[in-house]
Amino acid sequence: MTALQEFESTVETAIKDNLIPGVTLFAKDRTGKLTYTFSSGFSSLSPPHPITQDTVLTLASGSKLLTTICLLQLVERGLLSLGGDVTTQLPLLASLPVLSAEEGTLVPPRSGGVSLRQLLTHSSGLTYPFLSPQLSAIKAEKTGNPNPFFGSTLQEKYAYPLLSQPGTDFRMGPSVDFAGALLEAVTGVDLDTYFQQHILQPLGLCREEMTFFPLRIAGLVQGDKFARVAVRNPQTGELEQDDTTGKAYKTTTQALGGEGVYASLAAYGRVLGSLLVDDGRLLKKKTVESMFKGHLGREAKESLNQQLETPGWVVGPVPGGVYDWGLGGLVFEGYEVEGDVEGEEKGEEKEDKNRRKGMMYWGGMFNMTWFIDREAGVCGAFGTQMLPVRDEGVSKLHEMFEDAVYKAAREVGGS
Repeated sequence: MTALQEFESTVETAIKDNLIPGVTLFAKDRTGKLTYTFSSGFSSLSPPHPITQDTVLTLASGSKLLTTICLLQLVERGLLSLGGDVTTQLPLLASLPVLSAEEGTLVPPRSGGVSLRQLLTHSSGLTYPFLSPQLSAIKAEKTGNPNPFFGSTLQEKYAYPLLSQPGTDFRMGPSVDFAGALLEAVTGVDLDTYFQQHILQPLGLCREEMTFFPLRIAGLVQGDKFARVAVRNPQTGELEQDDTTGKAYKTTTQALGGEGVYASLAAYGRVLGSLLVDDGRLLKKKTVESMFKGHLGREAKESLNQQLETPGWVVGPVPGGVYDWGLGGLVFEGYEVEGDVEGEEKGEEKEDKNRRKGMMYWGGMFNMTWFIDREAGVCGAFGTQMLPVRDEGVSKLHEMFEDAVYKAAREVGGS
């Protein structure tokens, strides 16, 4: 039995034991010897519908990689630079003050501009309101709605003070959503249309496979190809369908680049495969290489690694080591090497059994994950739709799937 066949058996047991509602999987290696898909379980519990590679998932933060690719295309075309101040093109961002964490007071103006690099690496100072009691309170007072997820536009959802000066801290937040708005300001084209022209068309995909606005596609949300979210009941431990959970996503009126994409795993796998093999359909080779390098400054990188010591906010495995943020996701940089005694030479560097330096990954709040390891020559994606984030049962499956994909690549001689 191969590594992936063993994992399939584990998945079937997990579905039977109500650990996950269903899952759809994708993996590929650079040589083409490994091309893998698998689906089992349900995309909807009531009524029951089987999940497939073509089931449309709410990607949530899985959207960030896709929007980052779009912004890098503009950099390639000379319309933007990674280091230039973008606040002149984004008046909404320019208007936001900085909130002093120590005193809880607004400290306008910012000490400097905000760059595209800072938006794409979550070092702009922007933070999700649901991750900050201060921002949640400010948002509730401004909107009259206590729900920190409330809002159908970028301004309603995320136009609230920065929690740190740009470049000084890592904060998971709506930075990529603002980057999407930047694309619209620079090109004069809405982000959904840009996706169709510059992501879908080059990969031979159609709008039904990847979109920001599923309600605009006749029959998609109402049909059996659209996944519903299952939520674990904290009292009983059982999974229950909750049709209200994803409603805030479906009813947004603006394409939000950091969270708003709906796509099938088959379509998402096309993107991962393109970046893995460098086929040039989406980006130039030099640009793709830059994605898998760390782009945070010293202070922000230290902040990121401190936060990863308690990785409850991360969907996907965090097995120790040193990390940076690349252009599109979290980048594994290996392990620190420490000498036994001060002044002695450092010992041999520890190696991860699977991950190579430069491996990049991320996921979305409904427990979808993806990874690309260009050095090892392999990529994969795990698609499901359930809460809570980092549910114990599904988190173990994320780890096991990643391990199985690396083993499978070695079995066929591709890694």
